[in-house]
Amino acid sequence: MATAQNLERNGATADIKAICRWIQKKLGVSQPETLIVPIYNHINEYSPRYIARRLAEKDTKLRVFFHFKDMNDYITLSSNGQLNVRDGQEELFKAWGISQFRDLNPQTIFQELEGRIRKINVISFSDYMNHSFNSYSDFIEWLSEG
Repeated sequence: MATAQNLERNGATADIKAICRWIQKKLGVSQPETLIVPIYNHINEYSPRYIARRLAEKDTKLRVFFHFKDMNDYITLSSNGQLNVRDGQEELFKAWGISQFRDLNPQTIFQELEGRIRKINVISFSDYMNHSFNSYSDFIEWLSEG
């Protein structure tokens, strides 16, 4: 029975691949990547996953630092989706459970603290570009630019 379930799951993938190959043949396209266009259904601009995905589209070596008013701890989010808390005084990683964010959900942290954002710094380790924003809306606007 487990084999039948695997076939059903893999069958859908095989169908998609076959359709993709058929489209490539009709359009004369040799690389499947050219047909893949990111589709963002139900966009949640506050989601760390959404932000990480958009960061990776700009540069795979981006890291964002979110600083909040009246808080020593700050949040880092990498383009690979890694969300961390750092101690503002010692610059060391801190466990979520002992940070100032412990009572907040990591998936909704930016929505809950949007009004308390003091500064957002974006740093690239590949081409040394740095950006700084004073509001979440400015950051999202930059992130959404092509």
